Amino acid sequence: KFVVNLSEEILEGVSMEYSDNLLAETVKIRQELTDELGYVIPNIHFHNSDDLRQNEFSIKIHDIEVFRTVVFPGYVAYFKDDIKGYKPENGDYVLEDEITGKKIIWIKEDKVKDFGAHGISVVEFIGRAVKYIAVREVSDIMDYNDINKYVEIVLEKNSFLVDNIIPDFITASDLKYLLTCLIRERVSVKNIVYLFEKINDYANEPTKEDLLDKVRLAFSKQIIKDLAVNGELKVIELTDETEEKVSGFFTEEEEESIIRIDAKDVQAIADSVNKLAKSKKLEKPILAVPMDIRHMLFVILSEFVPNITVLALEELVCDYNIKIIGKV
Repeated sequence: KFVVNLSEEILEGVSMEYSDNLLAETVKIRQELTDELGYVIPNIHFHNSDDLRQNEFSIKIHDIEVFRTVVFPGYVAYFKDDIKGYKPENGDYVLEDEITGKKIIWIKEDKVKDFGAHGISVVEFIGRAVKYIAVREVSDIMDYNDINKYVEIVLEKNSFLVDNIIPDFITASDLKYLLTCLIRERVSVKNIVYLFEKINDYANEPTKEDLLDKVRLAFSKQIIKDLAVNGELKVIELTDETEEKVSGFFTEEEEESIIRIDAKDVQAIADSVNKLAKSKKLEKPILAVPMDIRHMLFVILSEFVPNITVLALEELVCDYNIKIIGKV
């Protein structure tokens, strides 16, 4: 289900100790995701592949490639912004990071001993990609056996919560949709019993999207707490014009809701968010929008804006200082 393919050069460029470290790194990542999000990813399998170019590695989910990039054994990677003043030299590799879109410089290990900034080793770089894909592709990674494990935990604690809603109010597929949507947006489902309590509270909501909105509202304090820095949350809002454009994506045809997305409008919004985030030096831009368009905007913009968070205006709890830093 979860395979990392490594080129021959990566395997030959490092010792067996590297493989041990890579295995240890993925074990660490699995534990981190469990602690942070309550999400246990499946065992990761490492294969050698002749289909890869020199120094490439790729990640496949259910035998479908979802990520590919290069690493350089014997080198350390640095984001260009973290080593300002350093000019790439012969032997360095300057590339665009597949995850953030930022410039990254691979520098030989023996040249970085006195660097103040912390670089990213080959092992850490591959592990970083594994963690990124594990969250991004959660809807394809998590299966119904995983859903059953969550249900079993709740059954042990309070069977009523399960018996009352499954399958009369929500199906296993609805539950999978809810859990994967939360994890995809880095909302922890670790407190699964409380989550089921909230599902019970809102089980009569007409659609699974409505249920997701209500559950997120119940978790809003947790969501904002994880995002706020020193009690302050910096957010970007939509202008009235942009909000009107996005609302115009929704149409009704024969009692069915249809979303028609204008690619130029989406690209313009994404470019504006990226530009504002760069000017404000935001690693993880946060966009606050009306609840009825929140999830759709996240799904769309997450393809263009690395590490974006999209909150509903209703989720901005008053316990924190909300600072509007711009509009797009």
